[in-house]
Amino acid sequence: MKLLRDPLGRPIKRLYFKTEELDERCEQIVADFMRRHSGGYRLPIPTDDIIRMIEAEADDLDMYANLPEGQDGYTDFFFDRKPRVKISARLSDPRYENRLRFTLGHEYGHVWFHAPLWRKSAQEPDSRPAEPSWTCHRENIETAAENDWMEFQAGYIGGALLMPKSELSIMARVRLRCVRARSRRLESIRSSAARRSSGSCNVARSPNKPRESGSFVWAF
Repeated sequence: MKLLRDPLGRPIKRLYFKTEELDERCEQIVADFMRRHSGGYRLPIPTDDIIRMIEAEADDLDMYANLPEGQDGYTDFFFDRKPRVKISARLSDPRYENRLRFTLGHEYGHVWFHAPLWRKSAQEPDSRPAEPSWTCHRENIETAAENDWMEFQAGYIGGALLMPKSELSIMARVRLRCVRARSRRLESIRSSAARRSSGSCNVARSPNKPRESGSFVWAF
């Protein structure tokens, strides 16, 4: 992890992580939280646990916010207090469960990784701004500038929380072994079928072949 200059001119330091670091941190954070509050780590990560993770780090979480069409959620950052998170009420529809889960993971990335940077950057800790210092909108993930590292990280974190890399690697290895085993079985079946087919053809042709007996050849 490194702290660099923010390319967009925001009054915070850019938090630089390698993706491997994000994977490790996300898995550790969610595993530790679930061991403390949910009786142990398991997959899939329960949606309620992601909600509780945000609630533990945010000043407020509104799960039924009246947001404009197409806006899934956003996070307000403040210099003087924890962030405020709003999630669109539309995502409470069971049809949008996966979108809700990813949006929660995305906003948690802002809450846990980015909000502390705004509080640390405050030049006047006692001031109480009436408006948020910065707002990150969930839909910006698709249109964010290439140098908007906050949106890139939040999007990556959303996936890393829900699909821990180590677990994916294990599942991928198991799946690969299954595919290879199935491929070997199919190859064995094809080979057996080919041998049986070859044997049948030889039997069918045998009456027409010359019959050998000693040094004589009898043709029928």
